[in-house]
Amino acid sequence: MFNWQLAADVSTTSKATLFLVELYQKCQPFKSYKRKIKNAGLVLTQPSEGVSNDGYDNINDDFILHVGDIIMPYPAPRNTICIGYQVETLLGQGSFGQVVRCINLQTRMLVAVKVVKNQAAFTQQAQYESRILRILRDNDELGIRHVIHFIEDFSFRGHVCFVTELLGEDLYSVMKTGHFRGFTLPMISAVLQQILDACALSSDLQLVHCDLKPENILVDQQLPNIKVIDFGSAVGERHPVYTYIQSRYYRAPEILAGWRYNSRIDMWSVGCIAAELFLGYPLFPGGSEYDQICRIFNMLGPFPAQMVKEGTNFSKFFVLDENEVEIEYVAGVEYRLRRKIGQLTQGDGYRLMTLDEFKVHSQQPDVQPTKQYSYIYGSLQDTIQAYSNKLLRENEFSMRGKADKRPFLSFLNQLLQIDPRKRASAKRALNHPFIVGGGFDKPLLIYKLDENGNQVEDDDNMNDEEKQRKKKLKLSQKRRKKRLKKMQLKLQQKQLNVQNGEQDDDSNVSSDGEEYDEQKQLLYSDGEDGENENENENDDNNSFDEDLVDNVDDEPNEEKLKLLRWPVATLNAMKKYSLITGAKFQENPVKIFTDRHIPKHKQ
Repeated sequence: MFNWQLAADVSTTSKATLFLVELYQKCQPFKSYKRKIKNAGLVLTQPSEGVSNDGYDNINDDFILHVGDIIMPYPAPRNTICIGYQVETLLGQGSFGQVVRCINLQTRMLVAVKVVKNQAAFTQQAQYESRILRILRDNDELGIRHVIHFIEDFSFRGHVCFVTELLGEDLYSVMKTGHFRGFTLPMISAVLQQILDACALSSDLQLVHCDLKPENILVDQQLPNIKVIDFGSAVGERHPVYTYIQSRYYRAPEILAGWRYNSRIDMWSVGCIAAELFLGYPLFPGGSEYDQICRIFNMLGPFPAQMVKEGTNFSKFFVLDENEVEIEYVAGVEYRLRRKIGQLTQGDGYRLMTLDEFKVHSQQPDVQPTKQYSYIYGSLQDTIQAYSNKLLRENEFSMRGKADKRPFLSFLNQLLQIDPRKRASAKRALNHPFIVGGGFDKPLLIYKLDENGNQVEDDDNMNDEEKQRKKKLKLSQKRRKKRLKKMQLKLQQKQLNVQNGEQDDDSNVSSDGEEYDEQKQLLYSDGEDGENENENENDDNNSFDEDLVDNVDDEPNEEKLKLLRWPVATLNAMKKYSLITGAKFQENPVKIFTDRHIPKHKQ
């Protein structure tokens, strides 16, 4: 449709170029450019016998469409100019209804119209999807976030109709045309960047797509331009209402386990799509939910114990394993369960049912063992590398086979994390070297590490309660460090008094050993006791005077110089060192302190 706001921002010459159709539209009437409809009257809907809705709907409650039919709001609202859409051809048909290519009779632009089935459940779902599409449109006015552009919706003879922009084939059809040989890494990177951008928009709006797969990603004119479609299964991130979501090949582990979920399930689907775009075939082609879990177990390892035990599907696929018995075979595939003594971690305290156990428990004796595919190996890295070797065997000059796979593998490892709390968010994945390009010297870390190499939880993976607890813990640790430093200064002052032969006036001060024990207890405490402290209390009462030592702008005074005298133990050690080596030392570092605090312009 004509964008008048954009037209107002460009020159007259640019308008004539950018809006060429609209220019012809003003110069000549539409009748001169009337589009010819081929095969007018051809039936597009099967079965084509009308049995309900005054003969307009078939037995499946689908509207019987013909080439040349006009779809428009009916009954038409009063005092409203309605736009009609003339049907040209059928684009697709499914359980939801039909999608047809139409021409806008007012602007002569080609659009896609989705005609939903005339059933109460589908009508209600269509109204919900309409609200989602409106939210996405209102937050993507320029249409640059790679989600399908929604134009309008209306009711046509009892059927809800959506009008959207017309897009091309889906990624699955494109791969099928290429005989499932996959894409090059630069093409995959460009496609994934747009998918992640759409996921980032959904995440910002607290939405979860819940059905990302190649069939729901359409080409926009030509690759690598794509857009994400089908938000009919989308849910609010804070109030998820569905439990059976996502297509099986792209279903996240937390959904398979029946655990709580958020937008990270879309990131798992994006990881599966990324691997499929390279391999040409699905990474986890499970024939059932049990088979899907087996494939994830065999390639990526067991699920976290918390996810399994808190999930609603525990009794469906898993059994308790308090003795940590090793499993030799899972669904006919050799596999050994990881064991660890101590606190329960991933794979501890439970095990996946064997194939025979699952047959008896589910009462499905026809369940088949996990089918082995030649392109799938025991690990993600081996699978990608084996396909690269295959490409090189077929063509020794293959750029896909010779390309560096480390950025791509690192990207897959970030998205295909079984634990959703360690899985990368859309915004974080957008900053990965595989997406943004550039050098790649070593694999990227899956999660953040502190300066000591310990794992740090990512704030993106925390809920509000965990963030609040982390904030209180940091505040408690900060106060504890202040108290510890104050106590060290107090002990240093006491040692100074002993060195000068003065009597300690404070009778309540404990011995050096007790002071050390108290400092050690503060240093190694976990900080939980500080959470209940008053956060609004005056920090001056719980902290030492930082200006006494750290302020380098003030002139040195006697009180500062006393605090900087060497402790007794240090002094004795330095004397002993000087006797052995003959080196000189300064008992009172007054000169060092004074020189350090003399401004450079005064030296």
